[in-house]
Amino acid sequence: MKYLSRSTMTLAALLSLLILAGCEKQGPAERAGESIDDAAREAREQMEETRDRLEERRQDAQECIETEFNNC
Repeated sequence: MKYLSRSTMTLAALLSLLILAGCEKQGPAERAGESIDDAAREAREQMEETRDRLEERRQDAQECIETEFNNC
């Protein structure tokens, strides 16, 4: 039981430190990290939009090819 109590107190102390550390102002590393996350999110969104446009063009081209083939 003594071991569990000591572990529980250690865990509580670590959680308290994490909570207090989370309340501090963001430093340059945190801001840079957020900027990187934002840039990656934006790049992903642009790639998804490009993928969707390419898929639409592929479908249009396929329809065109099928139409031309059927006219022969």
